[in-house]
Amino acid sequence: MLVWNQVGHWEGITQRLTQHDASLSDQLLHVGHDNIKREQVRDLAPEKIRRKLLLGGTYDAEQGVITRRSPAWLVVSAWVIVGFAYSIVNHTQTMRMFAAKSEWDMKMAVWVAGVAMLVMTFFNLSLGVMGRALFPDKGDLPYATQDAIYPYLVNQFSAEGLKGLVVAGVLAASFSTFDSIGSTLSALLTRDVYARLIVRE
Repeated sequence: MLVWNQVGHWEGITQRLTQHDASLSDQLLHVGHDNIKREQVRDLAPEKIRRKLLLGGTYDAEQGVITRRSPAWLVVSAWVIVGFAYSIVNHTQTMRMFAAKSEWDMKMAVWVAGVAMLVMTFFNLSLGVMGRALFPDKGDLPYATQDAIYPYLVNQFSAEGLKGLVVAGVLAASFSTFDSIGSTLSALLTRDVYARLIVRE
């Protein structure tokens, strides 16, 4: 909320991005709109153009441009599937769910984890867009990299107590990830190496 207020809400984000680059706002704020990509193929041979069209799209022979359109509903659906799939197929995540008392509880845990992952992803991406609006030129950042934007925003716009809370959250997330990786590796070594190759009985 602190960064949201600092950037001037949605209107401020749009205005700042447009002032820096007229096309930047459309690139970063296309949520809810079709994703349209145009590729110039005027200089390519007809055979290469045909190969590119196998991936889909329409070809304008006069302008020499291939246009591919991804509907907004398809992009949103893809993100929802990816969000839930991570909680299902990532071994460090599924290890946590084995403690569920029943199969139904485990399925509900996947739903909760998937929804939490989607919400968290939305806020993380939004924070990146707001950071780009506040500092449209990467040279404005102390380390001139996109990776510096999150700690830089926390340092610039957070109160002292909140900074400590953010650092504690990052450390907690790190510990959570590493203990899950540790339990996963121990299970893999025990079941897939030791029990399968060394002591088969």
